[in-house]
Amino acid sequence: ISDVDQRLGDSKLNTTVLAPLNSAIIALPRKPWEDPQDYEKLGAEAYEGSEGEDRAHRNLRRFVEAHVVPMSPWVEKEKVATMAGGEVWWEMKDGKKVVSSYKAK
Repeated sequence: ISDVDQRLGDSKLNTTVLAPLNSAIIALPRKPWEDPQDYEKLGAEAYEGSEGEDRAHRNLRRFVEAHVVPMSPWVEKEKVATMAGGEVWWEMKDGKKVVSSYKAK
């Protein structure tokens, strides 16, 4: 994902990468490149062929960009926008940094 790659390759840009635990990824109801709306509109073949690959790539890009915060250091409880445009913040809970975000309704 070129925008993320360029950002991480530029030592002048401070960046925080939010890396979910493997258990969190495994617990997802679907793969990061899948979108239930794609299946609703297009059925089981939503990710088949070149159009499906393009669709999956866009979804994966959104997932990755949602885990990149274009700042570091990043202070506790400061709400910041990810590269995908979502708002996130972190706070200490039981000795661990926990990242939260607003869930779309």
